[in-house]
Amino acid sequence: MRIISEHQVVEALGFIGQPVNARLTNELARQVCERTSSAALIQGSISSLGNQYVVGLKAINCHNGDSLANEQETADGKEQVLKTLSNATARLRSSLGESLATVQKYDVPLYEATTPSLEALRNFTQGKEAMRRGQNSEAVPYFQKAIELDPNFALAYSVLGVAYQNLGEVDRGSENVRKAFELRERTSERERLITEGYYYRDLGELEKSLQAFQLLAKAYPNYVVAHHEAGAAFDDLGQFDHAILEFQQAIRITPSANTYGYLASAFLAAERPDEAKATIDQALAQKFDVVRLNYYQWAFLANDQGVMQQQLDWATGNSEYEAYLLDAQSYTEAFHGRLRRAREFSNRAVESAKRNQLMGNAAGFHLNSALYEVEFGNFLQAREHTSAALALAPDRANRAEAAFVLARSGDSARAEKLAGELQQKWPTSLPLNTYVLPCVRASIQLQRDNASKALDLLEPAKAYELAFSAGGFYAPYLRGEAYLALHKPSEAAAEFQKFFEYKGIVLNDPKSALAHLGLGRAYTLEGDTAKARAAYQDFLALWKDADPDIPILKQAKAEYAKLQ
Repeated sequence: MRIISEHQVVEALGFIGQPVNARLTNELARQVCERTSSAALIQGSISSLGNQYVVGLKAINCHNGDSLANEQETADGKEQVLKTLSNATARLRSSLGESLATVQKYDVPLYEATTPSLEALRNFTQGKEAMRRGQNSEAVPYFQKAIELDPNFALAYSVLGVAYQNLGEVDRGSENVRKAFELRERTSERERLITEGYYYRDLGELEKSLQAFQLLAKAYPNYVVAHHEAGAAFDDLGQFDHAILEFQQAIRITPSANTYGYLASAFLAAERPDEAKATIDQALAQKFDVVRLNYYQWAFLANDQGVMQQQLDWATGNSEYEAYLLDAQSYTEAFHGRLRRAREFSNRAVESAKRNQLMGNAAGFHLNSALYEVEFGNFLQAREHTSAALALAPDRANRAEAAFVLARSGDSARAEKLAGELQQKWPTSLPLNTYVLPCVRASIQLQRDNASKALDLLEPAKAYELAFSAGGFYAPYLRGEAYLALHKPSEAAAEFQKFFEYKGIVLNDPKSALAHLGLGRAYTLEGDTAKARAAYQDFLALWKDADPDIPILKQAKAEYAKLQ
């Protein structure tokens, strides 16, 4: 049996908004008991009965007020009170043994957060537990209820914002993260650092976000959130080895679904697939199904069609994961040029997201389709997907991708307008201003046959290529095209070669297949016919079952025929 310290009592009173010397009434004591994840509250009484004293002890369940044990004993005079109390305490401890074990077995410890409402804290804790299992949709109503009970609950706003962003609801996430930041001065130092870390990450100020989470990890080395979020910050910056160490530490403290997912993804990005697979196995053994997408990605890299199909079959009908796996399969079909099947899976992903009211995700899946349609030369279809996406969820992430698609499809005016609006609204965003918008503007210059200007615009992207290219690798692909236009084949080949050096980042993006074609064109310019033929053959082998009417496939076949 562990008795909480005076320091813990004082800290709990601070979370409630009570002064450190507040009198512990029964109700206040119960709140302190529950907030410190204690199992029981001991209440004592001493009353006189003539020359005797009745000593009473009662243990109650902090969480529901139920009586767990009672002891009462009579002392013959003041001199016997302490001895009588000691005897009663011993019997109470014995009686409590079995009861406390049952309480602790079924108890979920309350999270430490600043709010005067115990009921709000209970809802917040339930939401956090749902997120730990990777169930963001289930977590959202708990956080909403916590905020309804306490409209100044800063950490609830912050974590609700993260849950929304995990669900693809970017703007709703930002709104809550900003609200938390406004309330941060009402909170503890730990909550303030969490809130600031999320806020700066939302703004795209990734270095500031990392700094906040590193300070959090240094001040609270055994706090799981500190290490998970520091890992996520390193991951955002493409520093995968540092991210891996933080995620591993977080898992040692408290295993969670999202941390396993992040760790598996970081291992893949760091080209460590065996460790990614071991991480996935550990997560699935604990029924953390969020790694199903990681498992699919690993299987794609391992060319294990059976495992890929297993994940698709498992996800069917699952409101939390179905759309993501369908979208992943759409990309795989497009990777092989099977465009009709790619479109079918994309449509199913969009409809699945809509059924579950995840409009941000539905919009994102439209844009994923637009990205491969535009590279295949289907500009009309790409623009249609873009319009559908913006109609569903015109948040900043979707507008940024839309600008890129429009630029690639030749709609420079709309692309530049979107780019300008984004830059004006998010001037400090590192991903936006050093990677996404340079890619948009470089694409516009390529459309205008100004390859040199395109290369100049892409220069800032080099420092963050691995960080912001996950699943896309836009900058290397655009550089490759620019070097081809400038008749610099060796430089072009080096850019396209990156798609094969960083497979754990690119994964099943269709541009990875098209990079073979880019290499073939580079080698043709270089005059190395043998290497050119081999590169074209690699591309055509990947696209052996491709739909025959895809514009870029027709071009590739015509170019290859000239090499014979």
